[in-house]
Amino acid sequence: MVAYYLAKDTQTELAQIAQTIATPGLIGSRFPSINIENNEENCRYYSQLLLKTQECQQHISAIILCNEALYHKTDDSDALFPHLLTQIGIIPGITVDRGLIILAGTDRETTTQGLDNLDARGRGYKKLGAQFAK
Repeated sequence: MVAYYLAKDTQTELAQIAQTIATPGLIGSRFPSINIENNEENCRYYSQLLLKTQECQQHISAIILCNEALYHKTDDSDALFPHLLTQIGIIPGITVDRGLIILAGTDRETTTQGLDNLDARGRGYKKLGAQFAK
């Protein structure tokens, strides 16, 4: 069996990210609780609102983005959200699974989609600015 170890600088980077995102506090409300339709454009507006809120980084340490949100831009910038988040001190992350599917031949047992090409997608997410994955 071959053991793979992360480089020291990668270990340090991941430890710093984990320390930062493990701080208390999260956004508790969801769109349905405020009668807003959960769609991509409303998600973009909401993220933009966070990005533009003065000193929001004092209360938000990290944001987990969906795949589509990695490519979102604000109304007045060509920079992608992950880069804008990093600029204001918020760590951008990505949710990597693609939902659940029912396993054939089971009694409605489920499995996670999106693990088959996770390595390649992970490298792409990192290039787009995501610093951690959920």
